[in-house]
Amino acid sequence: MMHTQRLSTTRSPMRRAASLLAAGALTTLALAAGAPAAGAYVTEQQAQTTADEAIAWFQTQQDASGAIGGPFGFGGDWAMIALAGAGVNAADFELTPTDVSVQDFYSDTWSGFGPGDLATDQERAILAGQAGGIQTAKLSSTSNVVAKLASFFDGSQLGSAELVNDDIFSLLALDHAGAADAIAPTVASAVRAAQTTKTPGAPGWGYASTPNQDPDVDMTGAGIGALCAAGADPSDPAVAQAIDWLETKQDDATGGIVSAFLGVNADSTAWVVNGLRQCGIDPQGPDWTTTTGKTPLDFLLSLQLPSGAIAWMPGDTQENLYATQDAVTALVGDGFGATAPPREDPAEPTLRPAPEVADGTPVPLTLVLDHGTDRPGAERACSVTAPVGSTVAELLQAAATTTTSPAYCVSALSLEGTGAAAHVGSVNGVTPATDAKWEASVDGGAAKQQLTDTVGLGSTVVVRLDGDAAGDPILPPVKPATPAAATPQLPKAELARGQRLKVGPRGGLRLTVGCPRGLGASGCQGVLRVKYRAAGRYVTAGSLTFVVRSGKTRTVKLRLGSKLRKLAARPSGRRIRLEAIVRDPSSGAISVTRVQALLKR
Repeated sequence: MMHTQRLSTTRSPMRRAASLLAAGALTTLALAAGAPAAGAYVTEQQAQTTADEAIAWFQTQQDASGAIGGPFGFGGDWAMIALAGAGVNAADFELTPTDVSVQDFYSDTWSGFGPGDLATDQERAILAGQAGGIQTAKLSSTSNVVAKLASFFDGSQLGSAELVNDDIFSLLALDHAGAADAIAPTVASAVRAAQTTKTPGAPGWGYASTPNQDPDVDMTGAGIGALCAAGADPSDPAVAQAIDWLETKQDDATGGIVSAFLGVNADSTAWVVNGLRQCGIDPQGPDWTTTTGKTPLDFLLSLQLPSGAIAWMPGDTQENLYATQDAVTALVGDGFGATAPPREDPAEPTLRPAPEVADGTPVPLTLVLDHGTDRPGAERACSVTAPVGSTVAELLQAAATTTTSPAYCVSALSLEGTGAAAHVGSVNGVTPATDAKWEASVDGGAAKQQLTDTVGLGSTVVVRLDGDAAGDPILPPVKPATPAAATPQLPKAELARGQRLKVGPRGGLRLTVGCPRGLGASGCQGVLRVKYRAAGRYVTAGSLTFVVRSGKTRTVKLRLGSKLRKLAARPSGRRIRLEAIVRDPSSGAISVTRVQALLKR
C-alpha cells in the first residue's frame, strides 16, 4: 500500500494553492516530457505532486460557501476523500481564513435534511464525510446518516432489491463507520449472488442485482473492494476471478482500464485501483504492469492538464471534476474511503466536534441485532429514536414499543431482572440455549450482559447472542423503510430521433445533446459517437466527450472522417446511428441512448 507524504503545514490552503498553481504548468509538463520510462514505477513523490496540483485546482473550483462545484456546477463531496488521501483536512480547505471550509459546507448541509433520500446518498455521505472529518452519525439531533442507512436493511440487503451497487457501497460505508460486523456477511452474500454469469470467463459485477448481465469494470472494481471490506481477501474465489477478468481489461499501451462502452478513461481506472488497494493489492505490481511497462497509475498521471485538473479520457482538454476526484483518490489513497488527516494547526481537532445535545433529547440511533451464529441471515438493523442518556434496556424497550425504521426490527422483547441486573431474556422469539446469553455493546465498547450502559448522540448499539439459540423460532419479516427502496433516477442523454443532419464544408457536424431534469448536481457526462454501417457492422466515424447540466441542452461539434463525408455526399444521403453513452459519476452505472439520423452534405 502507498503511504503519502503530507503537504506543508506552514502555509494556508489558499497560499499553498496559489504557489502550486504557479508551478503547476511547469511540473505537469515535466511529468509529461519526463514521464516514467517503460517499466518504471510511479513513485510516491510523483503521485503526491500530481495530487498537490489537482488539489490546487480544486481551490479554483471552490466558492465562498465552501462548496467545490466545478465548471459545470457538479458537486464535490467526493473531493474530501481526495483531500484526505493527499494529507489535507477538509476543515482547512477554504478560500481565505474567514471563508467557510468544504467541511463546514457539507456538515451544515447534511445536518438539516441529510444527504438525500436513497441508500446510496447515505453511503456517499459516510465515505466522503469520514474522510472530511465529519461525524456523520452525529450531525444534529435529527440527522444521523448511519442510522438512516441502517433503515434500508430488509434482512438480506440494503436499498433497492433490484440493484447491487447500493449493497456494494453499503459494505464500504459501514466498514468505515465501524457498524458493519453483524450484517456484513449477509449483505456480502447478496453481493456474491449478483456476480455476473452471463458471459463465460467474465465474473464481475454490473449495476443490477441479477447475475444475468454483462459485467462493468467500474462496478467490478467496487465489488472486489466491498467484499474485501467485508472480510474477504484476494484468494477468495469471487474476488480472485473478478481480478483475473479485470486484468484482461487493461490497455497495454497506456496501462489504463478499458470500459466496454466508454473505452479507457480515468474513472474506470481509478475505481479498479481503489478496489485493488481495498484488497491490499499493489496496482503497480507485476500483474498490473503491461508489456509496454505501463501501470494504471502511469495512465492517471498522463491525463493531468496544465491547470492541475485530470481529464476524463486521453486527448480531452476539458477539466473534469469527477475524473480529478477519482484520480487523486486512486493515486494517493487506500481505497474508496479515507481517514481524516491531522489539521494544519495540530492543536485543532482532526474531527469536527459533534453538537452538544442535552440529556433527554430524542435522537435517531442505530440498533443492530445478531440472533446468533446458527442463524446466518437473521440479522436486523434499524433506526430507533430514543432520548440521549437512555440505557440500553430503555433503548430496546423503545424499539419494541414504538415504530422503528424499518418496521419489525424488534417485534418481541423479554427483559429479565431489574436495574443493574436487567438482561435480555429473548429478542424476536430467540431465546439463548444453556450456557448462551445475549450481550450488548455501545459504540464498539465491551459486550456486556447487563443493559445499564447509556447511549449518546449518534450511538450504535449492537445486541448479539453469544452462543446457540434454544428451539427453532421463526423470525418475523422485516419491512423496508421505503417500498422497493426507491430506484434512483440515472442520467441518460436525450437525442432527437429522425434528425436530418448536414455536414459542414470541412466535415464538421453540429449535434444537440440534452440532459433530463431532476438529476441535481450530477448532470450528464458521457461520450457521443457517430456510426455508420459497413460490411455488416457499425463503424465509428467520430466521437467526443460532453458534459450537460440537468435540465439543459448543449450543442456540440465533432469532425467526421473523410470516408463518411464522401458517403454523405450521395444524393440520398447516408443513414447513421447516433450513440450517447452516459456514466453516472456517483454509482458508476452506464446508460446508452441510440437513435437513427440522416446525414447529408
